[in-house]
Amino acid sequence: MKFSPLRILLVCVLVITAILVAYPRNSTTFDITAESEYVRYSPDPAAAAVHEWELDSAVIFVGDDSVGRVVSGALKFTDPVVVTIERLSSGPLSLKLEAPRERADNAGEAPVRVGEFEEHSKASISLYGNVTIAIANVEERSHAGKPLVFAVEGALQTGRAIHRETDPHIAILRSGKITKLAKAIVGSTVFTAGSRDLDPGDEVSITAPDSSQSGLIRADERPALTVVYRAVARSVRVGRPGGGEYPVGMSMAERAAADPFLQRWWATLIFLISLLGTWKALGADRNSNERDE
Repeated sequence: MKFSPLRILLVCVLVITAILVAYPRNSTTFDITAESEYVRYSPDPAAAAVHEWELDSAVIFVGDDSVGRVVSGALKFTDPVVVTIERLSSGPLSLKLEAPRERADNAGEAPVRVGEFEEHSKASISLYGNVTIAIANVEERSHAGKPLVFAVEGALQTGRAIHRETDPHIAILRSGKITKLAKAIVGSTVFTAGSRDLDPGDEVSITAPDSSQSGLIRADERPALTVVYRAVARSVRVGRPGGGEYPVGMSMAERAAADPFLQRWWATLIFLISLLGTWKALGADRNSNERDE
């Protein structure tokens, strides 16, 4: 059996087609980086290791308390909770703890625990209801080598879409980027397959996550919060100011074009097409010469 360039070309096409058909389609890894004044975070109950944030000279306000209590120690997320983290420009940092809506509804009038605070060398304080923790002088702390860094693992919403809010001091996402990553179909290489910039006022959340999002939130001398996390999901939802939204995902064409293994296949395919063209041209010239003779 003769292996002509045409047959080799057909084999390459069939192999590439089979690879594309078998290529995983459902999930993509997204790296999300943002400068945002607003983050909403629901810790994953299974990730107990990251559910402890060290705070120094923070002021805790419980319910309608307007005086607060200065504490230093570890904030522990021992119960299902939603944490809203805000920092307007270079102002103080605010952590707002509240029970998820379903849990609060099931509790009725009973107080709902949202975590505990373990003070240094003191007994732990159980936190109930709506709790706010304020941390002042973030910029000065950072310049003194004490920035605030919080590990996160769970569900995150970065920024919030602005509709018809009248508050001129509302916390928003300032800028950011979503980078799409995937693993090569052969080998362990991870490649980038494009990115999408985020605009002021966008709201970022994860659609159908395969697992918890993990990363960190940092407050330092720079304005707002630096948010960095990774998600494995089908797509990322971006809400736009004034309403409307769009998904960020990875198409088969993007995967195929960026995969280094498939890129080598494309190069081989192009080479074989060129070889086939040359082979046909030489064959045509030979036949022409034979007829002339």
